[in-house]
Amino acid sequence: MPKNMSFTKGLLAIIGIHLVGVLLVLGVTLGLSWVITRLTGLLWSETAVLLLICLVWAIALQKIFTGGFGVMLFLWAISTLLGFGGGWLLSRWLSFPFFHAGLLPVGAAFAFMYYFFADFKEVREGIEEGDWLDDEDEMPIPRSRFIRTESEQTGEAIFRYIVANAICRRINAAPEVRGSMDGTEVQELSIRLTDAAVSILRRKPVHTQRYQVTVSGLRKVFDKMGQQPYDADILEVAVSAVNTELMLDMELEDIARNRRWSTRLME
Repeated sequence: MPKNMSFTKGLLAIIGIHLVGVLLVLGVTLGLSWVITRLTGLLWSETAVLLLICLVWAIALQKIFTGGFGVMLFLWAISTLLGFGGGWLLSRWLSFPFFHAGLLPVGAAFAFMYYFFADFKEVREGIEEGDWLDDEDEMPIPRSRFIRTESEQTGEAIFRYIVANAICRRINAAPEVRGSMDGTEVQELSIRLTDAAVSILRRKPVHTQRYQVTVSGLRKVFDKMGQQPYDADILEVAVSAVNTELMLDMELEDIARNRRWSTRLME
C-alpha cells in the first residue's frame, strides 16, 4: 500500500508539473500575442497561433542542436521575426492572408535549418572519425598513462587520455598560466583537472541538455577532496579545453551523455 501511494503521488506530481508548464506556455504566448496585437492591429487569434508555432519551431531546433534555454529563446526570437516580418511582406507581395503568409517563411526556415544542423553534425563526425587515438605526436601525455592493455581501453580511459592532453596543450601554450611548472608537473596537473571534470560529468542527469563543466564546479570538486583549488586562470583553461573537446568530439560527448565510462571501446 505505501508503495502504491508513493507511485500515485509521484505520478500526480509529474502530471501537475506538466500542467503548470502547459499553462505557463499558454500564458506567455497569449500575453505576448496580445501585446503584438495591440501594437499592430492584427487578429489576436492568428497572432497567438503563429507565435505558438514559432515557439514549437524553436524548441524542435533546440532539441536537434542540443542547445540550452538561451538557444531556445534566441531561436524563438528568430522564428518570430521570420513569421511576423516575413508574413507582413508576403501578405503584401502575394496577397496572401497574413497567417498563411507568416507560415511560409517559418516553414522554409525550419526545413533549411534542420538540414543545416544535421550536416553540421555529420561534419563533426567526419572530423573525428578514425582520428581518436592516432595522433600520438600531438599528445604530450603518453597513452600508456591511461591505456596499457586492450582491456583497459574503456570509455573513461579514452576520455581521460584525450581531455588531459587537450588541457596539457592549452597550459603549455600559455606561459602566463604555466608559470614555472616543468613538463611533468603540467602533465600531472592536467590529469588531476581531467579527473575533476569526469567527476562532474558523471553526476550530471541523463537528460542534461549540454554536457559541460564550469570553473565553480571544478572548485567544488577540489573542495570536497580537501584540496586547495587552483588559480582561476588554470581552471579557466581547463574548462575551455574540456568543453571544446565535448563540443567538437561527438564520441567523447557520447561517452559522457550515455554513461559509457565502463564500456570497452575499440579503436
